[in-house]
Amino acid sequence: GAARLIDQESGLEVEADLDEIAASYRNAIGGHIATLKRGFIAGGGRHVLAPLSRGAIDVLRELVGG
Repeated sequence: GAARLIDQESGLEVEADLDEIAASYRNAIGGHIATLKRGFIAGGGRHVLAPLSRGAIDVLRELVGG
């Protein structure tokens, strides 16, 4: 929703739509991940997402096994 962001040093206030910011971030990061994936695959590499919510062993198994 709507929020007012205030810079603690300057006092500058900015009105922002946090839902819009979140959607914009998701789109940007999704595009970045897609670009990285294409580059890795084009170079003969593999691409596996490893978010912090996944266990390291599960990620490694997917990387070496699939």
